[in-house]
Amino acid sequence: MMHEFFSQLGITYGYYFGYGFLALLLVAGAMWIIYAGTDVQKRILVALPVCVIVLTLLNPVYYKLAGLTADYTYARSYWNVPFFLILACMWAALVRKTGKSKGIGISAVMVLMILLWGYGLGSVNREHNLFYVRDNIYRVPQNTVDIADMITNDCDGEPVVYAPADICRFMRTYDADIKLVYHDWWKELSIDYGTYSVDDEELIINYQTVYDFINSDEINYKAIMQLQKLTGWNYVVLKEDGSRSVMQTEYGLVRLGTVDGYNIYKNAY
Repeated sequence: MMHEFFSQLGITYGYYFGYGFLALLLVAGAMWIIYAGTDVQKRILVALPVCVIVLTLLNPVYYKLAGLTADYTYARSYWNVPFFLILACMWAALVRKTGKSKGIGISAVMVLMILLWGYGLGSVNREHNLFYVRDNIYRVPQNTVDIADMITNDCDGEPVVYAPADICRFMRTYDADIKLVYHDWWKELSIDYGTYSVDDEELIINYQTVYDFINSDEINYKAIMQLQKLTGWNYVVLKEDGSRSVMQTEYGLVRLGTVDGYNIYKNAY
């Protein structure tokens, strides 16, 4: 369990640090504090990460509270490691070491670099229309936002969604009340691994098979409907090509609408 936790923690940091510029800046700041910082600054460098770990990873109360809000909130909380305070100590040490005028000049250049870097990343993302920067602070793809809204607006109870990886990967980031048949980040299922008997047929269930049913080039519609009996999903998201006639005509699902090439269906039974 701990191996999986730290593995996903690395993925979370990867998304948070983007292309690695902030991580590089953090390491550079830590190295400079070790070289030129005061004793107080060095204590902050050591104490801050330790305090965060003690208050979260080693704190069962925090773990319980985080688990109530979302499965991966616990790992995401490590975004709160106050590395900006470490950077502040770095700049303070820089000013003290190089002199006030030079230190302020270097600090101004670094702030400008951070702003330009952030603007550049925002421009790239806006160009590819992955998200709307002002309205979507978590950078969730807009099609995932629209699909999640369509489902929650329609559902009276608890939505359980089976969707392609591109959609389900960010869905609970946007709305933690939506349950998923499988989670692409955590490689988890809502059902135990095993061989199940469905409609007098054996259905092998593990992460890879559940992933392949809906993500392969040839979607396994029959297995998707068999999986409904095992997991109780009440909404399924499928690529538009060919799914409409199969799911509506053969299986009687209700199509809620289409978003960015994906059909959203409701199991009304």
